[in-house]
Amino acid sequence: MTRKILLGFLLGLIITGVLFLQIQSLSHYHSMEKIVYLNDSWETFLEKCKPSLMPMNSAKCVETYLDKTIVNWEGYVIRLIDNRENFARFLTHAVEILIKMDPSDSNPDIYLTFHSGEANELNLIFSRLDRGRKVRFNGTIKSFGDDGKGRHLHGIELVEGEGSVEIEEIGIGKGRYGAFRRKKLPES
Repeated sequence: MTRKILLGFLLGLIITGVLFLQIQSLSHYHSMEKIVYLNDSWETFLEKCKPSLMPMNSAKCVETYLDKTIVNWEGYVIRLIDNRENFARFLTHAVEILIKMDPSDSNPDIYLTFHSGEANELNLIFSRLDRGRKVRFNGTIKSFGDDGKGRHLHGIELVEGEGSVEIEEIGIGKGRYGAFRRKKLPES
């Protein structure tokens, strides 16, 4: 009997350790990333790295932009997805914002994601973001997307911009970033 309890305890400890390590590896700790800032505009980025040019410019785009942080890009909110209540999705991105840029070459142009610490700090801003609202953001480029799929950026900073535009709702369904349904965010 004592042996079974001891084995059960050890098994539980091992499972807890494995789960902890898995959670650590899945979550994005942006504050630990080395930040290299770039001042290139969205237009400059598109000239060099739009999807149709990637086969020719892939190495140059990766060298110039991947894991680098852009500053002061502006775009318009298509949708905000709050994953803080969904444990499995929360492990990778607590909040995702789909953004349309100007000029636009895909829908959405950018998937701007935030981990839980940043999401909690930005909760008041998130609660005021409606479709079409202009935002200014800084983020680290994590992927370039491809035809029809936007780029993935880890958000570092987000502020509300002045004004908004009319943006059509994009299709609801399962995709690379899960169900596209906006949830009501609690007020901070």
